[in-house]
Amino acid sequence: KLDFVQLNNTDVHKIRIEVQDHNNATAIRNYTFTRKVDRIMYAFEKETDIMATQILISPTWGIAEGAEAQVLVCNNVFDEEPTWEDATEQVLLERHFNFVNDTKTADKWGIGVQLIINKGTATELSYLAGFGGAYK
Repeated sequence: KLDFVQLNNTDVHKIRIEVQDHNNATAIRNYTFTRKVDRIMYAFEKETDIMATQILISPTWGIAEGAEAQVLVCNNVFDEEPTWEDATEQVLLERHFNFVNDTKTADKWGIGVQLIINKGTATELSYLAGFGGAYK
């Protein structure tokens, strides 16, 4: 499952797919491709007992020059249409974010976090190793 992720994103790769049906008829396809990575994203959700009013996110990441980081958070992640709020500025300042949303349509409250790195004009690689955090 993770084999594709391990492929270098600058090399040319080849894959051969061979299938055979119950009559021993065989079809073979050869594909040549280059893996292109434009974005890294990690999504997290957790049920909470009550509505979260604040969240602190501490990512472990390296953002290459020219790449753009974005942190989206919500306190109603289980809603059919969660209210995502942009906490990027507060995360980059290493400060907590105060949720604006105070409503939900789902049966339960829950926080959601999306950490996104868009390649942008970067020529070097960015990475996302994980994050820590807390909510209140």
